[in-house]
Amino acid sequence: MRHVLQSCCATLALVLASSAWAQVPELTAPQRRITDEALYHDNTVYQVYEERLKDLNARGHRVSDYDMAKAQCWVDVSFHEYSRNDRSPFPAEALGQAEAIIEALENNTTPASRDTPLINDATRLRPDLWQRIAEIKAGPQLECAAEALACGEVELVHAGNEYKQFGWRHANPYVGMAEDAIDEASAQAAHCQPPPPPLVPAPAAKVTTERLVVRTDALFLFGRSDYAGLTEGGRATLDNLIGAMPKPDAVISVSVVGYTDRIDVHHDPSDNQRLSEARAQTVATYLTQHGIDKAHITSEGRGAANALVSCSQADKKALYACLAPNRRVEIVVTSSTMP
Repeated sequence: MRHVLQSCCATLALVLASSAWAQVPELTAPQRRITDEALYHDNTVYQVYEERLKDLNARGHRVSDYDMAKAQCWVDVSFHEYSRNDRSPFPAEALGQAEAIIEALENNTTPASRDTPLINDATRLRPDLWQRIAEIKAGPQLECAAEALACGEVELVHAGNEYKQFGWRHANPYVGMAEDAIDEASAQAAHCQPPPPPLVPAPAAKVTTERLVVRTDALFLFGRSDYAGLTEGGRATLDNLIGAMPKPDAVISVSVVGYTDRIDVHHDPSDNQRLSEARAQTVATYLTQHGIDKAHITSEGRGAANALVSCSQADKKALYACLAPNRRVEIVVTSSTMP
């Protein structure tokens, strides 16, 4: 007996030392399960499977996950029938089903199939229960009912195996266990709240800035800055400008800045400043009257500052024509649009 225990303990230690479980032992062939050594060996096999499931759980696979639960239930029914001295292929084939699932999870993949085969040519009992299983597995509620459903499937196969070998009296308890598990799964599925849809971040708005420059010669009569001083062509120019702007609800801000040239007609340095301010304010008011929110508009005048051109003609008419680009209103529109 001491030799048997030492041999089996050595076998378990060898298997547990392999992190990849490359040396997983197999059950002893049924006809050779007649010695203590064979029984201890097979007990070691089941211990190895339990350790592998424990390791998977430690790696983050929840006990209640469908594949984990199914693997555990296959191991359980295999051990149950082995302990009852079932000499058919059922215990080994059930363990083979567990092996396929466990190996896939250890390799960070999903099992090749989630179908539940009738191993050992088990009889397919209770088609109504199989139909309920299929409906839950096909729906989004599987995650809520996974553990009970997986074990219900395995118990139905277990019942079918008992029925094939020994008849209804032996199958009856396992059919009841399958019924209870599938009823529990159905109840869990019925109360399952679908997971919230993944949060999709709203697309970032695209902010654009456009700078428009309009010569005041095309907007106002000479020396004028008020609304009545807008020329017909000037109003048309502003209408076209408004038509080219983003929709009012997309406008973030509008900056209107008026400029004059350096010519001081009345020999008063403050005249050009006042003229540039008044013209900018008139354009801002026009924009407001045509749909742009007043709260989004600012206006200011900068007189002869920031000249675009420098001119030195002695002839006043030529000088005035040369300085035309400096007499302007600059409109900077910042808007936001969704992509």
